[in-house]
Amino acid sequence: MVDYRSLGQTGMKVSEIGFGTWQLGGISWIAPDDAECIALLRSAFEAGINLYDVSPSYGNGRSEALIAHALGDERKNILISGKVGVLEDGTYHGFWSERQLRESLEQSLKRLKTDHLDLLTLHAPPMDVMKSGYAMDFLHKLKDKGMIRFFGVSLEAQPEEALIALEQGIDVLQIRFNLLFPEARKVFNTVAEKQVGLIINSPFGHGYLSGRYQSYDDIAEGDYPKGSFRSTKPRELVEGMIQNANSFSDLTSGNVHELPNIALGFILSHNVVSSVVPGIRSGQELHNCLAVSSGKVHSGIDKARVQEIYQEKILHKH
Repeated sequence: MVDYRSLGQTGMKVSEIGFGTWQLGGISWIAPDDAECIALLRSAFEAGINLYDVSPSYGNGRSEALIAHALGDERKNILISGKVGVLEDGTYHGFWSERQLRESLEQSLKRLKTDHLDLLTLHAPPMDVMKSGYAMDFLHKLKDKGMIRFFGVSLEAQPEEALIALEQGIDVLQIRFNLLFPEARKVFNTVAEKQVGLIINSPFGHGYLSGRYQSYDDIAEGDYPKGSFRSTKPRELVEGMIQNANSFSDLTSGNVHELPNIALGFILSHNVVSSVVPGIRSGQELHNCLAVSSGKVHSGIDKARVQEIYQEKILHKH
């Protein structure tokens, strides 16, 4: 079973392992069929996971519809974290007018078969949207109307943008933070000072920290690292990322297959983190994630050694 943490000052208790549903959407990844996805989501709920992270951009709303089918009868017992801003086909030019944001939310609510979201975040908003403040004003209106309970921003790993959001009175920050991309750590003190909930996405670095890859050829066609690159030299880029990721196998006594456990444990070793939402595509992956929580892997993480590896093998600073 999974442990629980406070989500900032929202009063909500969230499972420290949440369920990220990007992979279930099936655009950037090859996803299981509907029946498998529904069974997986039910298994997660039965194991104690109560936080489910969705977006209309995850498979043109597929992840939202799957949540409704799998957990609609448990709506009062789960927390749904939704997003607005990125187009439904997953492209990032997005739409940010108040009308577009409202329409996106209304469509999400229909697919989810609910009248409200527990959390709504702006999905990778451009800097001008962040600075203007009008989108935040809109979220306040939605909260006042009861369409959402709390709101925040979902970012990649830009500490500068996160700090702007934190100064605008958000309830929750969702941001990328993992062994390969630890930059978000720069805002953790501010998160703690403002008592904002902190949800971490991309704990496995889009699969690089899965421990499955030794070379480019190990990556299946449907896996994100291979499918997402548009560079003229994708193999070199991917090979470099694999090498960087596997540098952290030093923390597992050389057993690279234990790398995902270390990756999750590293994130949860930071008390400021409320929950981490790994993308889960199989029962085995679900089992492994839950084992990190119940087994308290994070209690034994040597963060000083993590920093040494990052400095020496990724930044090449000695």
